[in-house]
Amino acid sequence: MGLEYISRRNLLATAGSVGLMAIAGCTATQETPAETDHSDHDHDSKAVTAGVSMDALPPLEGSLTMYSGRKESLVGELFVMIQDKYPKLDLDIRYDKSTALANQIRVEGKNTPADVFYTVSTGALGLLKSEGMTVPVNADVIAAGREGYLDPEGHWIGTSGRLRCIAYNTKEVDASVIPKSIFDLPKVEALKDKMGWAPTYGSHADFVTCMRYLHGDEKTLQWLKDMKAAGVKSYAKESNVTEAILAGEIHAGPVNHYYPMRVKNDPTGHSYGSGDHIELAFTENDAGVFMNVAGATIVKNPRQNYELASNFIRHLLSNEAQQFFIGNMKFEYPMIPGLEADSRLPKLSEQKTPKVDLVKFASQDINKTVALQEEAGVL
Repeated sequence: MGLEYISRRNLLATAGSVGLMAIAGCTATQETPAETDHSDHDHDSKAVTAGVSMDALPPLEGSLTMYSGRKESLVGELFVMIQDKYPKLDLDIRYDKSTALANQIRVEGKNTPADVFYTVSTGALGLLKSEGMTVPVNADVIAAGREGYLDPEGHWIGTSGRLRCIAYNTKEVDASVIPKSIFDLPKVEALKDKMGWAPTYGSHADFVTCMRYLHGDEKTLQWLKDMKAAGVKSYAKESNVTEAILAGEIHAGPVNHYYPMRVKNDPTGHSYGSGDHIELAFTENDAGVFMNVAGATIVKNPRQNYELASNFIRHLLSNEAQQFFIGNMKFEYPMIPGLEADSRLPKLSEQKTPKVDLVKFASQDINKTVALQEEAGVL
């Protein structure tokens, strides 16, 4: 699939004009773990001040090229909001899959036009860092981010969180059928030929990479082969997997939590009925309930537009941007203290998530994940 080039004019025309909301500062309690252990993720031992408004940040001025592995339908409106606020910002966005964009930057090398890489894949961020293709953000951006969800050297910053889950159709599958181990999923006879996944999707690649990181390549390879033998169907995106579950085409599949949450809570309904027959289930202490982040990095390039790039990423950690991620039916987990996740979201403190050092996880080679999936015959 080729890159989609979205200019500021086209972005404004397609996404519409939306004014920035003013988010007042507040206080809340939140944990900042060194590892992503969510045994008490929803609160902290002390109150901290919320992040700052865009009004308190330096204005965004100049030309900036961003490669976005997050699709326009999810985040385009945010960038329209930012450009409405900063008319002197000329922002060009190129949308594609995260792994494709990461490899595009690698091919372009020192001549890449990308100033910022924004992605759902921590693995893609770690890959570019390991190859010396990223530049640390300024200290103020590191300070604004959440410990445990950023590179301590500032080479990438988590901007919002997501939790892996197994989405399932409650009309077709009883909750008791969904196993507590991701490795038992292909063994469920009731789900044979009725599961789906998105093996080329960035979040799925990170999920498999996490499985490699936690459980080793051999066990991961066997799981991939077992899923294939169980007749799992492949889709382009995890939103497509979710839609197929709703439609009854399949009955279950591993996805990011926000896909079923969005359709489950959509009051407008869908062509295949309301979202009231989709639910989320969680495995325990394995990659099936991995907490990951979307994030951003500054890309090393000849223009060295690093100050603007760092300031732009800082804006993604502003109150307004974080409110965008947790509101507007986005259902993501915030990455700054002082903002609480939507009350309808699963409580992270109730999930038995594995302990994952995201910095070490990001250093895993995602191309080995691709090779492993190819060996299993799922790509």
